[in-house]
Amino acid sequence: MNQAFKIRCPLPHCTGWVTQLDPEDGSLFMCDDCGQVWETKAELDAEIAAIIERFPYRAAVYRQTAEGFAAVPEAEEPADYETQVNQEPWA
Repeated sequence: MNQAFKIRCPLPHCTGWVTQLDPEDGSLFMCDDCGQVWETKAELDAEIAAIIERFPYRAAVYRQTAEGFAAVPEAEEPADYETQVNQEPWA
């Protein structure tokens, strides 16, 4: 597992963290809460872009870089982020 990579899960109603797995595990990115798997960083970035479009407040926990999306430092997340996500519809 790549300990340096940790970003909020971009699925509705999930407050978990996505981490990068070892390549031999077969899947590269997985949420520790909902279990969703993304095979590539591009797939994960596309899901992040989609959740930001659907719920614009989600942009507060991501920053755009040349390599795609990255997490803002946890201390900079909005205090009510998890409360807002928990109020999202499941689908």
